[in-house]
Amino acid sequence: MTQKTSFISFATALLSLLSCSAEPVETPARRPAMQMEIIAVKPTAVTLQVDLVNADHGSLLVRNASAYAPAPEEVAASGTSVKAGEVTLDALESGTDYILYGVAVAASGAVGQLEQQPFTTEASSGLYPWEDARAEVPSFSNLDLLYGGSAHRVPNQWSPDRLAPHVSYIDPSGQEQWLFDAFLAIEFVDTKRKMAISLGYNTDNGSATRISWEALLDYWFEQDAGFDALEKAVAAVAGRIGQPPYKRRVVMTIPDPIPLQFWSDPNSTSVYWGRLDDGTTVDMLKPEHRLAVMRWFVSQFRERWHKKEYQHLELAGFYIVNEELATPGDGWGYQFKMTEDIYPAFCDYLHKIREGMFWIPYFEAPGWRKWKSFGIDYAYMQPNYFWGKKDKATFARFFSDILPNGMGMEIELDEDVVVANAGTTAAKPYRERLYEYMNNCKTYDIYGNKRLAYYLGQDALYQLARSTRPEDMTLYQDFCAFVAGNTYR
Repeated sequence: MTQKTSFISFATALLSLLSCSAEPVETPARRPAMQMEIIAVKPTAVTLQVDLVNADHGSLLVRNASAYAPAPEEVAASGTSVKAGEVTLDALESGTDYILYGVAVAASGAVGQLEQQPFTTEASSGLYPWEDARAEVPSFSNLDLLYGGSAHRVPNQWSPDRLAPHVSYIDPSGQEQWLFDAFLAIEFVDTKRKMAISLGYNTDNGSATRISWEALLDYWFEQDAGFDALEKAVAAVAGRIGQPPYKRRVVMTIPDPIPLQFWSDPNSTSVYWGRLDDGTTVDMLKPEHRLAVMRWFVSQFRERWHKKEYQHLELAGFYIVNEELATPGDGWGYQFKMTEDIYPAFCDYLHKIREGMFWIPYFEAPGWRKWKSFGIDYAYMQPNYFWGKKDKATFARFFSDILPNGMGMEIELDEDVVVANAGTTAAKPYRERLYEYMNNCKTYDIYGNKRLAYYLGQDALYQLARSTRPEDMTLYQDFCAFVAGNTYR
């Protein structure tokens, strides 16, 4: 081989080597990857932590556990696109078995390996948001009884103006102060339909039917009246002096599930109420039917309350309208009432949905010593002294009754205290008895240590607040200062 030939061979080999080294070197493609960790499961949602590697985004798909498993490409195409971090997927069914599928997707469109995790959503608690947010029945200090629902009430409707003196007052220094922190929507009778909402009211058509129960709901949820008016009245005060420490509580009366259409006639029919939504014809002699109509009423009320979305009011629970709870050997006509067949079970139901049960019996009414055994949360007793039918000794016994039994007190007054209505002489004994209520409440150490309820007639507080008579103005200020000072909570 000549030198020239050797050079050409070397040059050719060198060029070949250089040519090979100039080509790009292939490396394995980095595949997108995802890691999922479920951190919380609720009745209708699942929350997870998503981590991504070599990926532009991830894609998640939730399917019923009994459905077929999707391919990675299907998850990428039809799943929810997510970035790395905490992710919540909602609109799920409660108490259902699911499988969560996920894939990582690269910017190029390459799809990573299919990841999957099974989970089961929690069973629904059946609670509304205000119930779910609390651990116990809301407490309050001063419960204001607001009567309404029957056609005989005058004035008939509650308006923001009429409610204003119940929500706040102007003290002697000129400062506006919050007043009642709780309100009971209460009614005993439906005079339009001549039906009794509470046992013991003799009416032409007997015990209230479903139509009458629904009418009571309609009254309190009427547009711009009832609870709407209370919401507006509270909102107006909050706009002037700021929000109260807590929302104003609301308690709703439940119509009495009276066993017979005419309670004093043992031959009267028990099939009078109507039908439940599932078509069941109600027989009020059956405890399970009486419980069913009470649960129906509570369900209807809570659903309507939820839709209103009140910002200044909170539902605290429900009220037993019958002022006595007769049991065997304690109370007349037990066979027509049978209260122990329903109220313990009903109170248990209310507590499961975190609502309270409240009761205000008359003086030493049947069942007053047993209220706790029924499951009632707060009970008050009526002194019934205001109207002059009980002597001072009986009034003193009232306090020895309630204190060892853990009961609160009802303060009683009505339009007879208003000098502008009754005149000075006629109003005098009623005003004196009202001051006895307030003074004895302090003497017996109830004030500030027990919850108080207030019977105010139909419109007594409004009339006191609007009166220009000096005696009425003084009584109004004294009464409001008493209410505002009872901060039991």
